[in-house]
Amino acid sequence: MGERVAKYLGTSLVKRDVHRFADGETMVVVNDLADAKGKHITVVQSTGKPVNDSVMELFLMVSALRRAGAASITCAIPYYGYSRQDVRKDNRALPLSAADVGSMLEHVGADRILTIDIHAPAIQNCVSSKTVFEDFTAGFLGIDWF
Repeated sequence: MGERVAKYLGTSLVKRDVHRFADGETMVVVNDLADAKGKHITVVQSTGKPVNDSVMELFLMVSALRRAGAASITCAIPYYGYSRQDVRKDNRALPLSAADVGSMLEHVGADRILTIDIHAPAIQNCVSSKTVFEDFTAGFLGIDWF
């Protein structure tokens, strides 16, 4: 399916390999990383189960692409892990994990974050004005495709 979508969009897919060390650390190897220099890259990565592993894979892919000289990096995240841990005014001792994930993506080099049906739209305000954070409603996505 991914190859068909890439062909429809007039682009190609780059494979990545994920390795786990004995202590649980994640290592992501983005194949053809040299081809990223000066290109506009979109990383499609859901952050579903296991959420922590998926989020770490996303951070490491974005970091590797930024270091490889990508012109821009868009993170397309169909499921945004930690989105239920959004802005809460009732308890200041709780972390704002949804906002923290967005801030960390921005910090490692994401220029744009795209989500689908995020739990709380206020999460989009967690990044600075230099990073675009957009949420789409799934009901209208892919209409032209289908």
